[in-house]
Amino acid sequence: MPPPIHFHETGKCEPPFESAGGHFNPGKKAHGVLDLGGSHAGDLPNVVVPAGGKLEFELFVPGLTLAAGPSSVLDADGTALVIHAKADDYRTQPAGDSGDRIACGVIPR
Repeated sequence: MPPPIHFHETGKCEPPFESAGGHFNPGKKAHGVLDLGGSHAGDLPNVVVPAGGKLEFELFVPGLTLAAGPSSVLDADGTALVIHAKADDYRTQPAGDSGDRIACGVIPR
């Protein structure tokens, strides 16, 4: 199953990465693209990593910005990009039943 990538609300990556907080959700929406209310800004798709182990991709995330404001990933405490262990089912609250956090990277302010 391909793991998901999610933006998390705090730019901290101390194992087991709970320090990254919950999903980045400035609009206070439910989780998952299959939720009728729409997904929150931190929801990103599941990814399939090729056998060689190197993944390159581009994302357009309309609910996030680099500019100042409530939807900025460059806020005072930064933001984290987290990879989870299991595929996101795109509907289970609050994180798509995506399992443990297995990798984390900080997007600093």
